[in-house]
Amino acid sequence: MLSEALEWLFTPASRVARRMGHLAESIAIRARQRRCRAAWASHRAHTRAALLDAVERDTRSERRRTALVLGSGPLLDIPLAELAARFESVWLVDLVHPWSARWQAHGFSNVRLITHDVSECLDGLLHDPHAAVPVPTRFLDEPSIDWVASVNLVSQLPRLPAAWLVRRGRLDEAHAARFAQAMIEAHLAWLTAFAAPVCLVADLVQTEVDARDETVELADYRTLFQGWESTREWRWDVAPPGELATGGHAWHSVAALRKATQPGALHSIRPV
Repeated sequence: MLSEALEWLFTPASRVARRMGHLAESIAIRARQRRCRAAWASHRAHTRAALLDAVERDTRSERRRTALVLGSGPLLDIPLAELAARFESVWLVDLVHPWSARWQAHGFSNVRLITHDVSECLDGLLHDPHAAVPVPTRFLDEPSIDWVASVNLVSQLPRLPAAWLVRRGRLDEAHAARFAQAMIEAHLAWLTAFAAPVCLVADLVQTEVDARDETVELADYRTLFQGWESTREWRWDVAPPGELATGGHAWHSVAALRKATQPGALHSIRPV
């Protein structure tokens, strides 16, 4: 616990990342990974393989300038060495880069850490929780980007800000759910707008059961991925038996997807 407290104090992080819990979540994910190492091993291997398969399938070896990785986090499931060997530059983008990721990235001269809110709406939420959710625009005009990956990010994007808004009485549960969907739709619209090939690793279905194996929570995201083609699917035992205080367990159905639609116009998305 002391090491986690020190990490929270000394990890570079913005005000919004600290207030909304992104820094604490980053630290907690690595702690959970250590506890669930065996259960998470298959998911990590599938994610790494899916990303490298996408690189080989969707990019030309003579034109691999910049790889843009969104949601790089602690690099638990990012094949960094392989990407660094295949591309001239690798840009790792996240709101929080823990020290473990910073140390790994430091070992590669062509790897760049970029601290950025990929939703491009968190600062605005501090002032107006009812504002339209913008479709992000950063990186779209970077001509050197030849491949993009969004890694285990889509379903997680709205979780912390929505919970933060509800806790502070700024949104009710119904509006928070609409906000969450708008945030996910904005991320998908952003990815579709890239001219480069995109590999999207995302949850299709999240399931939690109690100690009697009865479903207590089910989140189905499959209808959001119209215009995306699945190239690989697997199960992630995100909370194996013994991990949850309730005595139950949870798993996610995960897929690697490629975009099947052409870049389109960008519009802000307003929760309704």
